[in-house]
Amino acid sequence: MRSRGMTLVGAALLAGLVLPGRALAVGPSPGAIIGSPGASWQGHLQRFEAAPGARGTRITEVAPDGTTLRSTSVPGRFGIPEVAYDGSTELVPARSSSLVLAPWNAPPFPHHTEFVVLSTRDLHVRARVTLPGVFAFDALSPDGATLYLTQHASASHVTRYTVRAYDLRSGRLLPGVIADRSTGEWRMDGIPASRLQAPGGGWAYTLYEGGEDGAFVHALDTGNRTAHCIDLPGLRYRNVMAMRLRLADRGTKLLVQSGAHTVATIDLRRFRTASAAPAVTARPSSSSSSALVIGLTAVVVLLIGAAGAARLRGRMQHNPAHGGRS
Repeated sequence: MRSRGMTLVGAALLAGLVLPGRALAVGPSPGAIIGSPGASWQGHLQRFEAAPGARGTRITEVAPDGTTLRSTSVPGRFGIPEVAYDGSTELVPARSSSLVLAPWNAPPFPHHTEFVVLSTRDLHVRARVTLPGVFAFDALSPDGATLYLTQHASASHVTRYTVRAYDLRSGRLLPGVIADRSTGEWRMDGIPASRLQAPGGGWAYTLYEGGEDGAFVHALDTGNRTAHCIDLPGLRYRNVMAMRLRLADRGTKLLVQSGAHTVATIDLRRFRTASAAPAVTARPSSSSSSALVIGLTAVVVLLIGAAGAARLRGRMQHNPAHGGRS
């Protein structure tokens, strides 16, 4: 999607600073959580939760009544990935043998990103994935063999990202990006407001605030490593972050809903907007949008500055010219 200023980015990101159990989130990724609700497993009643442990992170498989079925400890600070700011978390496909953990409370814009892949059968560590740069969990393929990630390359454009695929069998990041072949758009710009995973785990639908029209839906075909981007006309200056997705007509239509009202309908057979809300032609008179964007900018600048200062202090402590250890 083409670039446009966000109206509610500041609120979404600042929420990540104060919600208990949630990691600090900067940019399109909401980060990771510890505790409930954890990660659901399609077709199963149990779920997976993460919690800080004495030797890193404790991962627990939990029964519907809260009983612990099994648990394990993983070195490092990890949590269950969140995939949208509505609180949607990783949904493990029914046939998947993999559960993915994402960094929890990682520094903003780290030099590398690490994920841990666990077996859903007995929670043993199947793989550790370390990638240079800033990545965030997006989805898993139905068989759990392909890990989809969003890659964020620019600290000055925190909402800009591309979608990448990592082959867990071969242990490598696949070349190229996952893009809409019908439009050729490969770099997107937006904030994930809501996520809906289709039954069976084959399609992951994400509503984003962003783009020229104010919002778009990213439809990721996790089984075939392709995607469609559907613009939603008329949603600029609307409260997209409060909207949700719902399937209708036996899964042939995707509804974008604001409360009880449907503001857009997407035909999933053609991946086109079948109906959309009337456009709002003027920016709301409230100054809250500008204030939130300014707030986002301030948060990002402060975090980057703090991270840089910490690295500088670390170097100075080991520099004899500054009185540190040689």
